Amino acid sequence: MGMASQFRFLSTAIRLNLRAMVEYRYELIGTCLTTFFKLGLFLATWLMFFHEYQDVHGWTFREMLLLSGLFNVSISTVEIFCYGLRQLPIMVDNGQLESFLLQPQNTILLCAFSRGKMANLAEVVSGTIFIGLSGYLWAMPLQIFAVIILGVLFSFSLLLYLACLAFFLHGGNELIQEIISAVRIVASQPSSALRGLLQFLSLFVVPIAFCSYFPIEALRQHSMGLLALTAVGTIVFFRFSCRTFYYCLRHYESGSHGPNL
Repeated sequence: MGMASQFRFLSTAIRLNLRAMVEYRYELIGTCLTTFFKLGLFLATWLMFFHEYQDVHGWTFREMLLLSGLFNVSISTVEIFCYGLRQLPIMVDNGQLESFLLQPQNTILLCAFSRGKMANLAEVVSGTIFIGLSGYLWAMPLQIFAVIILGVLFSFSLLLYLACLAFFLHGGNELIQEIISAVRIVASQPSSALRGLLQFLSLFVVPIAFCSYFPIEALRQHSMGLLALTAVGTIVFFRFSCRTFYYCLRHYESGSHGPNL
């Protein structure tokens, strides 16, 4: 599929999601209020923590606001338009990928944009507020914009990567969703405190350091080198996730007439 066709497909998918957002605006408002309340409690908890302990290996409350804001904006933006990645384990388990494989468009994009979750708009808004309160947005707007773009790409890759577990875990959707939730919890904590096994896992197994540590350090230290490392790591992880999916897809196709389907 050519680039022009992919662009038209993405534009159509985004327009449909935005139209659904308008149609369900009243339900969305209620969900937003609930989300704002939960994130407010989260913010108050960390405020009390940093009031007591001042910093965590150099990270203050400002960096915690920045981390929470960037992560919420990035992964929630992906889930608004590409919630199909969260549903991918169910599609694999139920044999629903067949309909996507017959289409001329890119299989990953078809699966990703097949679902949307408008309720995550609240987390995007609150995340933007957190970034603003951290003070980094006004001091480094271009760098913040770049880190958000990289964060969206990384979040897309992360959900795709974890969804590939479904090719090997029959009926494992609930376990995969729990793994995703656990990864989100770890990624939303002060990554500067990670040591030992957790640090190894965050770099080489599920490389959340490229969305939760290196970009924050790049902004905190005003380091273009760390920003470049974030970009390279994110792009490599994106390519790796896509290659992993297509490798698993061959396994799925070879067993498409088996008992799992």
